[in-house]
Amino acid sequence: MNSFLDNFILRFYPRSSEKIKEIVESNVLLDKLVTAVYNKVDNYIQKRVDVSERIIILTQILHDWRIGTYKTISYKNISISVFVLMYYVSPYDFVPDFIPFIGKKDDDFVLKKGLIYLDEEIKKYKNWKEQQ
Repeated sequence: MNSFLDNFILRFYPRSSEKIKEIVESNVLLDKLVTAVYNKVDNYIQKRVDVSERIIILTQILHDWRIGTYKTISYKNISISVFVLMYYVSPYDFVPDFIPFIGKKDDDFVLKKGLIYLDEEIKKYKNWKEQQ
């Protein structure tokens, strides 16, 4: 007896159904699939770790700037940093987060572009911090 998912795949994705059967029946193909998944997960996690580290550094930059110990950052970069972090945590976006699939895309876009723009500042700050 086929499950709903089996019937769904068979009906709407017949080529996928054939490929699934082929993979399930082959240890080599199944091992390749598992390896590919681990590699993708590793890559995904590494990207998220990198983004998380850069966000934390931005908060440190703002803190050190606010207390007056880090003075080499421009007001423009302070403003962009605040905007990026504010947009990241705010539930009020251009596209609300509760909308499936695209709700988080605008957050990711603003965060990615903002971090790319601020990467030089982040590097300068890390060098400054190491000198302290």
